[in-house]
Amino acid sequence: MLRRGTSVITVNKRLARQLEQDFAAQQEASAWASIELLPWQAWLMQQYQQLIANGKTAAMPLSALQEKLLWEEIAADWNQKQSSDHILLRPTVAAANAANAWQTLNDWQLDGSSLEEFMWQAETRLLLEWMESFKRRCDDNGVISHSRIPALLLDAYIHDDIAVPEQLVLAGFDDYTPLQHTFLTQLETRGCELYELKQIGKEGKACITACATPEQEVEAAAAWASRELQNNPDARIGVVILDLQQRSKQAARIFRYHLHPEQIVQDDSDQQRLFNITLGQPLADQAIIRDALLMLQLCYGRLNSSDITRLLHSRFLGEYNSESMHLATLDLQLRERGILDCSLEQLSNWTAKELQTHRLAERLQQLKLLPGDPKQLSHAALAKRFVDILGIAGWPGEQTLNQREYLARESFSQLLDSFSRLDRISPPASGQHALQRLTQMARETPFHHQAGDAPIQVMGLLEAGGQNFDALWVTGMTLDQWPPAPKPNPMLPLQLQREQMMPRSSAARELHIAEKVTERLRCAAPHVIFSHAKIDGESELLPSNLVADLPLAADVKYQHPLFQNTESIKLESLADNKAPKIDTAGEHVIHGGVAVIRDQSQCPFQAFARHRLHARKPQETAPGIDPGTKGTLLHDALEILWKQLQNSKRLHKCDDETCRHMVTASVAHAAGKHNLDLHAGKRMAQLEQKRLERLLIQWLELEKQRPPFSVIECEARHQAQLAGLSFNIRIDRIDKLENGCNAVIDYKSSQHANPGWENERPGEPQLPIYATQSKHEICAAVLAYVRSGKCEMRGLAEDKSMLGSKTAEVEEWQALLDTWKFSLHDIASEIVHGRADPTPSPQACRYCELDSLCRKADTERFSLEEEDAS
Repeated sequence: MLRRGTSVITVNKRLARQLEQDFAAQQEASAWASIELLPWQAWLMQQYQQLIANGKTAAMPLSALQEKLLWEEIAADWNQKQSSDHILLRPTVAAANAANAWQTLNDWQLDGSSLEEFMWQAETRLLLEWMESFKRRCDDNGVISHSRIPALLLDAYIHDDIAVPEQLVLAGFDDYTPLQHTFLTQLETRGCELYELKQIGKEGKACITACATPEQEVEAAAAWASRELQNNPDARIGVVILDLQQRSKQAARIFRYHLHPEQIVQDDSDQQRLFNITLGQPLADQAIIRDALLMLQLCYGRLNSSDITRLLHSRFLGEYNSESMHLATLDLQLRERGILDCSLEQLSNWTAKELQTHRLAERLQQLKLLPGDPKQLSHAALAKRFVDILGIAGWPGEQTLNQREYLARESFSQLLDSFSRLDRISPPASGQHALQRLTQMARETPFHHQAGDAPIQVMGLLEAGGQNFDALWVTGMTLDQWPPAPKPNPMLPLQLQREQMMPRSSAARELHIAEKVTERLRCAAPHVIFSHAKIDGESELLPSNLVADLPLAADVKYQHPLFQNTESIKLESLADNKAPKIDTAGEHVIHGGVAVIRDQSQCPFQAFARHRLHARKPQETAPGIDPGTKGTLLHDALEILWKQLQNSKRLHKCDDETCRHMVTASVAHAAGKHNLDLHAGKRMAQLEQKRLERLLIQWLELEKQRPPFSVIECEARHQAQLAGLSFNIRIDRIDKLENGCNAVIDYKSSQHANPGWENERPGEPQLPIYATQSKHEICAAVLAYVRSGKCEMRGLAEDKSMLGSKTAEVEEWQALLDTWKFSLHDIASEIVHGRADPTPSPQACRYCELDSLCRKADTERFSLEEEDAS
């Protein structure tokens, strides 16, 4: 019988919560009333606080964050003193290894003297140097490492500085460190009664199953857990994923997909979920915190274009709900300007110009007018500064926060408190450096949205310690993962680690621990399934020897909830491949020009989405001048040039110097027309103009090789009529040839696929449309490829001698024109009658940005899932 004042010490927080729930269910028994349940580290800290309260020590315990930062500062300071040949390339990794080595040495009750025989190793010398620096800094700052607290408590018990607990119960420990063993032995010697809470239950029915891939393994586990819960709604179900650290996002997606299909379209964060993933996501990944950090980053530096977009669309800043449309318009304008990054001042100026009467402009103006920070400030002062900035920015927004967002905001407030307390160990810092530190802290802080009382617990191996379930599935039991491969600490001598059987030091120790854990898992539930994947990428996987001999589980078949019981549901059918018919009673102009016919020819859905729904992807900014601007400059420069030259005769009369002068002037005129200096920068504009000048010189050399011709139109606009629709088209150039006939020319600055003019549905219909409707007699359709080193003319002509050898001759030219006329009329008629079905093909899909709208990928995925289910 447990006495009042008994403490139950668990291996981790999760087991403490489970035992607390189990004890609460037995409240009728008064013996449970005052039992204290704490994880090992929390209990040690409680004991140490008593030591402080008794006035026996003044050293304050370091938080995990403070200790990590202290080791990183030691590594950074050491690095600064080294020459470039000896610096550490990854000082934060070295700091983490040193911190782990310090912890291990304390757990194994070893000090620096145990390393003296290994002083010939550079890593050992470095570790000793850093350990001395760590102890010195702790003493100077009046703080103590968590690793040193057990030793101080042992001494305090011996000298009666604090009372020895009467009774302790230990739960969930697979193994004890030498320090824990000494600590508990000393307590027992001094009268403390020690008990170990054995795992309740006996070895269950264990079996093994194999899945094709690791992802399908998680899929099978999720489907199994869903079925188990349906069969027994009161069951406690466990799913252990060995590599949960790497698969947490995947696991969250898959379990939500199977257990909460209603949240596939919209994630309802306030709904209590049937599953809980023990490994939290980084706090910095939560949208409300991510946007707060972006706003702070804007105030202390610059944001790239994607972060600007994210900030302008953030509902956690200011009055987004009422200004969202204006902010979206501003975002598109900034994208069209090719803005790669911007500062607070630039964004404030742009919003003041475009959104004069809107609250965001006022908030940014207030932030811009804040007095600058001193070069160095304390962390507490900087934390207050960050809070003030976010307040002015209107964070966390005007809407009511849901549960996830509220908890994330509270976690961020706690993080700022922890950040403020860094002043105890760290000197003042600049605002920019402090923000980098705060951001890193947010990335390393796990955020748990849901409490751990969900019926299905998805956890890593350590979190499962000591817990019992009604059913358990353990994934990842492959030969290469279980037992895990040794991974000794590079800062500690390997010989010492193996002699002392330190964690991850040898295959023998890993096997010993793995055997104990496997046996514990087999006893954790009446029914246990171990699973492994058969392949991962190109690697073939085998089951772990620790579970390979288990009997095979029955085939785990499952069907997604969305596809269950569909036979009894009356489905509504909606044909989404047909758009409303266009009324052509009056003159109907389709915006988009000849691109409408081109898109309809390649994929009717693209034509409908782009030109009737006006769906388009916002322009993505990239360094340099975008291809569209380059193409426009090329067209404009050629237009200006040929309006001066007019024909091949004048071209031949120009000497090289005259040609270069005309080309330079034409390019400069085109660049000035589009303010290239302003949008691309002076240096980038100069480089582009020089490139274009060289390209046009190459092109004119090709033009000189042609038979005589005259340019009768450049960049002329025309209107075409097809099936009752009017289309605005622009023709780059029309040449009158030596035989009196005309060639229609379209410039191309990059290599395109075959235009498909001889196909039933022309892929590039611009020239065929003009050739069939022009008032001029057209006898050739030519694509002029103006590319550096690859200038050429390709196309179709009634007489190829009028253009050159790269042009194909068509014997029945009028028959080709008639074919084009009928084909183009049919394609236009499809638009009128609303044909809008997707017709995927490599050419149509290569540059298409509408994949999320046409759902091509979803259709393919659901088809595969239905095949797998059948």
